[in-house]
Amino acid sequence: MIADNLDNLRPRGGRATNQRWATFVRKHAKGTLANQPQSIPKDIDGQNLLPVLNGQQQPHEAMYWSFNKQRAIRVGEWKLILNYPDIPVWLSNLEADPGEKTNLADAQSDRVRQLTEMIRAWERTVGLLGE
Repeated sequence: MIADNLDNLRPRGGRATNQRWATFVRKHAKGTLANQPQSIPKDIDGQNLLPVLNGQQQPHEAMYWSFNKQRAIRVGEWKLILNYPDIPVWLSNLEADPGEKTNLADAQSDRVRQLTEMIRAWERTVGLLGE
């Protein structure tokens, strides 16, 4: 799996963005940025970058990912990881703690609950429940 942080990517016209991205299907992302969009398979949970970069569409509110039994979500400056090795819940404020050294889960229980609910809804959408 390949992930890129495409901060300050410049589409045609010179517009820049500091939107965070993860591209896992490079073929589709490259085609989109070259104005040669290819159909994106239905089983890919994502969106076309170009309409977002051109201001025609809003980016996803959250980024989700899964690795084995671990699940994670990033919304703004907050990142929640569930089933982290030896720690069931890990919450970080990436703006204040970019190295993710402090677990804020106990101090931010409402945020943990909200982000966990978002992960569970995403799991249902992409068929990860029961894994």
